[in-house]
Amino acid sequence: MKTNIFNLRNLVISSKLKLIEIIIYFSLILNSVNLIAQDRDISRSKVPIDIDMLSINKANPSFYDIMRIMDKNNVGDTTEGSHYKQMKKAEIMWHDRLFPTGQAMQMGAAITDCVKKFNSGQINSCTNQSWTEMGPIGNPGSGGAGTGQIHVIKCSPKYISDKTVYAASNWGGLFKSVNMGTWQNLNTDKQLPFTSVSDIAIDPNNTQHIYITTGDAEMSMGHFSANLDATPSQRTPIFTAGVYRSTNGGTTWEHINGGSTQPLLDDFVDGGTIRKILMHPDNSNILFIATSKGVYKCLNATATTPSWTKIFSPLNDTELKGLEFKPNDPNTIYASGRDIYRSAAQHGNQ
Repeated sequence: MKTNIFNLRNLVISSKLKLIEIIIYFSLILNSVNLIAQDRDISRSKVPIDIDMLSINKANPSFYDIMRIMDKNNVGDTTEGSHYKQMKKAEIMWHDRLFPTGQAMQMGAAITDCVKKFNSGQINSCTNQSWTEMGPIGNPGSGGAGTGQIHVIKCSPKYISDKTVYAASNWGGLFKSVNMGTWQNLNTDKQLPFTSVSDIAIDPNNTQHIYITTGDAEMSMGHFSANLDATPSQRTPIFTAGVYRSTNGGTTWEHINGGSTQPLLDDFVDGGTIRKILMHPDNSNILFIATSKGVYKCLNATATTPSWTKIFSPLNDTELKGLEFKPNDPNTIYASGRDIYRSAAQHGNQ
């Protein structure tokens, strides 16, 4: 099994190249490529630690403002999974990419605009370009070097007979194995705006019907999204391209973000992500998604143009990650984030 996972990690590498190209596009939108090129070696050490609180725009703090404060308040806590470690991962990912303004909402708007244009055919996939793999190759080691992460593994509802397993990565896309040895890329590197798959739902009545959510589900908004006066904020670089559907086992994909204008994405224009998708056990037309903005419900998942309705928006909780039906009672759903929530009245009141 170790060899199998190693092979899957190598497949993730090529998918990461697509994400890198999209990030470059966003940098162009933010008009920061030249500035970054001139000062590529910019580091956090150039940002002063002593903060003049009066000089910071509390209504719209930048990513760098938040990083400086969190760095000062959390220094020394270096245990894996700690607040400090999560903050440093965010810094590595976004420090240069948000230069020079540090305004994550600008990035969120650029990403949403790009996703909508990609899904409507205004931007073409660049995967027909020639790429050469340059590594790294091998299992992740200390210091952050490695070949990617695998965040979701899900078996087919008919696994006993079809032996199919799906694996997804927040950075590498969706893969499938039918023999627990060979992994197939399911075209999310070619047909999605970026190769970020956060969760999977498979129709038990027709396993060719697959639904996926997109975004960095493992990144917490709470790690760096509070305003300087401690009130909640949506200013976060994490992002989503919405929900996608395949009716042929992953050969082709289409967005189901609410039609041509993709209204589902409008809720994420300032940043946010979709972390979980759940299919009703008795009705394949009904889907639920847990997001950083709340829980959404779809009643017509197999329609030509599925639509979404927000049914739950918890107060001051952007960390919704868990979503499960009550055993033997699909009319009751439990959601988890910073707290645990239970639905009532057919998922209408929580």
